[in-house]
Amino acid sequence: KYDKSKVIVLNHTTENIARIVNQYRELIYQNQIYGFKPTVYLSDENLLINVPIVSFSSYKDYVSNIKNINKEKFKHEYYLPEYKSSNFEFKFPFTYSFFNALFKHHRIKDKINNRPWYSQHYENKKNVFLTYKIIEKFIKTVESNNKYAVVNIIPTCRDFEYFKKNNKFVYKPLVDLLDKKNIYYIDFGKFLIEREDFKNFKNWYNNCSGHPNKYGYKLFSEVFIKSIK
Repeated sequence: KYDKSKVIVLNHTTENIARIVNQYRELIYQNQIYGFKPTVYLSDENLLINVPIVSFSSYKDYVSNIKNINKEKFKHEYYLPEYKSSNFEFKFPFTYSFFNALFKHHRIKDKINNRPWYSQHYENKKNVFLTYKIIEKFIKTVESNNKYAVVNIIPTCRDFEYFKKNNKFVYKPLVDLLDKKNIYYIDFGKFLIEREDFKNFKNWYNNCSGHPNKYGYKLFSEVFIKSIK
């Protein structure tokens, strides 16, 4: 009630479509062993249902569950090890673990096919619709408070790599749905590919698997300001 802002912004970095269906971040990002978070899923009536952060009764319970990630504890975890979707698990015998990951792990397959590791979620209509429902909920909440909602679709460096090879963005199914639902959004990728220096887009990032650098953030800011005006 103390917020005087007229415009409220939701940033959807394209990689977020994977984070939405993930409860334990270590399963998709290594060395984040304390990364427990809430998530959501859709009911049969297409209502958003909140899934709280996973809790543990004791440290022993925590250790036991982390050593054996399973669906009983993580009921809505997409990246369960049993689905061969979580991070690499290198254990003895290490040679077997390596070759098992090499031929089965989705990140290896995505790398070989030159596409972002989260692209599978944009090919999944349920995941795209879930993302849309979160955006829809955000807009309704903002407008119920008599404010303007702005949704930013922010591509990663991997998205630009994919675009250069395929002349389309991997997140196209989401923006197509937003268009169909008449949702106002800013697609940063659409603007940035028109720049003369787009061929050197990697200069906008410190590395292609991370966040933009200072210059990259400046470009994103310029797109946002121009679009808002």
